[in-house]
Amino acid sequence: MTTGGTELLVVLAIAVILFGPKKLPELARTLGQAVGEYHRAQREFEAEVRKTSTAIDREISSVTAAEPRMAAPKAQAPGPVEAPQKPSSPPAASREVREIARNLGIDTANKTDSQLLREISLKTKSGGGAKEPAAGVKHKV
Repeated sequence: MTTGGTELLVVLAIAVILFGPKKLPELARTLGQAVGEYHRAQREFEAEVRKTSTAIDREISSVTAAEPRMAAPKAQAPGPVEAPQKPSSPPAASREVREIARNLGIDTANKTDSQLLREISLKTKSGGGAKEPAAGVKHKV
């Protein structure tokens, strides 16, 4: 649906009546600046999303390349059973991945970093939005 010449003239006539001929150039200038600022912010946001998506894709590639392949378990002779080891605290990168996943509304329970990174990548490419961070939480840019 396009705006025809007649509709444009009617809108301009109403604008002249409402604001007067002296105020119109100032209003048009302000409107133009606002539209320009909106487009600039939109371009910056899209560039940041592309940058983050590329970084996530690189991280997924490095994690999946470093992750050992699952092999069939070997048959072992019965022997003493070792107590399961308590997992150490996750490294900083793992904590950041889990925080990003939680901010995107992704369940992080019982998932590896590579699984979370894949889900983050899918969510960001599909346009899933992030939740607002909790008060006082700062994110690196």
